[in-house]
Amino acid sequence: MLAAVGCNRSAPRLRIAVPGGIMEPFPMYLCQELGHLREEAVDGNVEGLPNARGWEALIGGSTDVFYATASGVLTAAAQGKLLKIFLAGQRTSSAMLVVPEGKAARIRSVRDLKGGVVGVTSLGSVQHSSLTVILRKHGLSPADVKVIAHGLGPQAIAALEHGEEDAGMINGSAFNLLKRRRPGMKVLVDPRTPEGTVEHYGSRDYVNYSLIATAEWLARNPDAARKLARAMKRTLGVDPRASGRGGSGEAAGSSAFDR
Repeated sequence: MLAAVGCNRSAPRLRIAVPGGIMEPFPMYLCQELGHLREEAVDGNVEGLPNARGWEALIGGSTDVFYATASGVLTAAAQGKLLKIFLAGQRTSSAMLVVPEGKAARIRSVRDLKGGVVGVTSLGSVQHSSLTVILRKHGLSPADVKVIAHGLGPQAIAALEHGEEDAGMINGSAFNLLKRRRPGMKVLVDPRTPEGTVEHYGSRDYVNYSLIATAEWLARNPDAARKLARAMKRTLGVDPRASGRGGSGEAAGSSAFDR
């Protein structure tokens, strides 16, 4: 009985959420399936939620950790909610700007989008912000295009596949599926490598998918956060004992709990 009690104390129960419908949060599922949570004595369950619901669950306390895009932390801060990133798992942007194959002959550059319709996951989302940066970099203003919401994953694929817009922002995993079905899709912006991130956003230091929690939860559960960070770093191919940035490409695994 004492052994069972001790085991329960060493294995904190964590409620972990990821955005559903896309492949970018796959490392979190992989962390669970490979047994890395168990190796760190973490009793956790990963649940896929619609992106907006995931943020609501994190802020409301019905989930402990959300593995999602870091930009949501800024959105929450603007609403007076303090969230913290405690591990940066992806260090490049995953949002591409692409053109449906039926319009690829007419739209050959970002400048050709002037007066056109461009889709993003939702208005005010990180994709919307990324589109604004891209437009300005190419001499256009947000007012030069009409921005519409085409959803995430399958919804975005359908909108681009049927040519409902002149271009659209789409996650790389969804684009890979779309490209197989519509090989004539044209890529205008692809920042999925460190070099691409520098080219399109002007910096190699881009924080994307991350482990995020409320400041209150982290203050109460520092050991659980450290264990989860170490498990994810192992999944991402980074030595959990190493400090700072490690790995290569997207999986940098830089943790606030290295020290």
